[in-house]
Amino acid sequence: MVTDLGFDVVEILHKYCPSVVSLKLTRKLEEKMEQIQNDMEKRENVILEAVGQLQPILEKFMKKEKVIGQVLSDAITRAQKQERMIGTCPNCGTGKLMILHSRQTRKRFIGCTSYFHGLCKTSFPLPQRGTVKPALKNCPACGWPLVHVWIKARQPWILCFNPNCPTRMKRT
Repeated sequence: MVTDLGFDVVEILHKYCPSVVSLKLTRKLEEKMEQIQNDMEKRENVILEAVGQLQPILEKFMKKEKVIGQVLSDAITRAQKQERMIGTCPNCGTGKLMILHSRQTRKRFIGCTSYFHGLCKTSFPLPQRGTVKPALKNCPACGWPLVHVWIKARQPWILCFNPNCPTRMKRT
């Protein structure tokens, strides 16, 4: 499955260095590799030819290296934020719930993004071990967003972090 980040990378390369994602270049290299496999071409010749084709592409790429790096960095940051986004805050309704890490306590928790604007102080504790990611669905009992929890050597589960939910923890 291609992620949003994957689409962003291809789009960025297409914009700043289109020959890197060129189907023609890819097809030609694949044909040459097949010829090597079928003993119709020597590996050394194909490598020399590929270097000759890729060197000018690399030089163009290097001229735009800082711009491409910044745009890719922004795309990665966006993807990481989306990976931590849980859903809409059930208390204020305007902020988004997000998996956050406290610099002071070094603990992770779910917090509302409106906190940073002084509008909402909603937060919920999370397990401190393992991996926690948005489940991208809501709890059938209370409607709040759910999170997946994976802890080594334990059965993964889906957690409803609503303290008043009748099904506080639901095993999958």
